[in-house]
Amino acid sequence: MLQHGRKKVQPFILMLEKRCSPSQVFVIVDGLAIKASTLLKGVDICCKSFYVFDVEYPKECQSTWEFIQKFFFKLGQGKEKSVTSPGVRSLRTFIEKPDS
Repeated sequence: MLQHGRKKVQPFILMLEKRCSPSQVFVIVDGLAIKASTLLKGVDICCKSFYVFDVEYPKECQSTWEFIQKFFFKLGQGKEKSVTSPGVRSLRTFIEKPDS
C-alpha cells in the first residue's frame, strides 16, 4: 500500500482548465504526476492505480470508484475483500437489466 510516513497516499486527478475545459490532466500517484491525454484517460489511470497499489478509496467517493472498478473494468469480481455496497449493486442491476 502506498504510504507517506504514516499517512496513506491516495491517487487523485488534477486538472488544469481553460474556461470549463480541461487543458491538461494529470494523475498524481505517490507524489508523481502522470500526464493523461484526456479526463477519461485520467479516470482510467486513477482507478487502476487504486486497484494495483491496493489503496482504499476515499470515503467521500468510495461508491463512485467502486462502481467504475466493478462495472467498467470488471476488477475484483469475487474477491473476498471487495464487498460491493448495496447502492453499487442496485445501480449495476438497473443498468444491466434488459429492456422489457
